[in-house]
Amino acid sequence: MEKPKNNSFLDRLLGPLSTKKITILIIILGFVFYINGLFGEFVGDDLFQIVENPFVHSLNYVWSFFVNPASLTNYFTVFERGFYRPVMFTSFAALYSLFGTNVFFYHLFQLCLHISNAILVFVLFKKFFHSKVSFLLSVIFLIHPINSEIVVYSSDLQEVF
Repeated sequence: MEKPKNNSFLDRLLGPLSTKKITILIIILGFVFYINGLFGEFVGDDLFQIVENPFVHSLNYVWSFFVNPASLTNYFTVFERGFYRPVMFTSFAALYSLFGTNVFFYHLFQLCLHISNAILVFVLFKKFFHSKVSFLLSVIFLIHPINSEIVVYSSDLQEVF
C-alpha cells in the first residue's frame, strides 16, 4: 500500500513551482510590498541630485558623466566629489528627459530594477539550492526592510545597480 505524499503548504497552494511561476510570484510580491512607495515625493538628496541638478536635465551631459566627470564637479559639493556614478546620473538624465520631475516613474524604475535583482538572486540560488529554498531566499531579499530604502529613495539608485 502506498503512503500518501506529504505536500508542503506551497505545493498545496500553488502546485508545482516552475521557474516561470516563481518569477511571476516575485514580481507580484514586489509590487504588493512596495506599491505605496511609488507615490512618495523627492526627499533629501533626491532634490539635489535630480530636481536642482542641471546636468541631469538634459541628455547632453551623458558623455561627460563617463569620460570627463571632473568638468562637472564645480557644481557638486565636496560630498559628491570622488563618487564616480555615471550610470546613475545617465539614468536620472534619461528619466528626467522622459518624465521631468514626476516622482512615480523614478520609483517605478527602481522598483523594477529591485524586482529584477530578486529574480536574479532566485536564478543564482537555484544553481545551489532547491527551487523552494531559492524562492524563499529571493523573497527575503525582495521584501527585507533593509532593502526598502533602495526602492523608495531615488538617490540610492546606485545601490540597485
